[in-house]
Amino acid sequence: MILGHGGILDRFDSMIFTALQSFCNIFLDQINEKYLFWGSTGSIGTQTLDIVRINNDVEVVALSAHKNIDLLEKQIREFKPKVVAIWEEADAKILFR
Repeated sequence: MILGHGGILDRFDSMIFTALQSFCNIFLDQINEKYLFWGSTGSIGTQTLDIVRINNDVEVVALSAHKNIDLLEKQIREFKPKVVAIWEEADAKILFR
């Protein structure tokens, strides 16, 4: 798991995204070469995904974002994660229409 988010929202994210991590651990049979990225659209998350692109030696199994659905959509198309989480339900409906 690689965290890419900071600030006041960490408290809220921890409640929401703990469920995401639990799902991945139980149902996706995580091993060392598979990663989930929290805050993949933030500065740390995008830089980390740049490294994943260069090395091409890990599988991205889950992505999450707070609000940037345009960038998250691009990341979904590129990395094809099995699980995606976004903060607002309305944004999820837009993203997966």
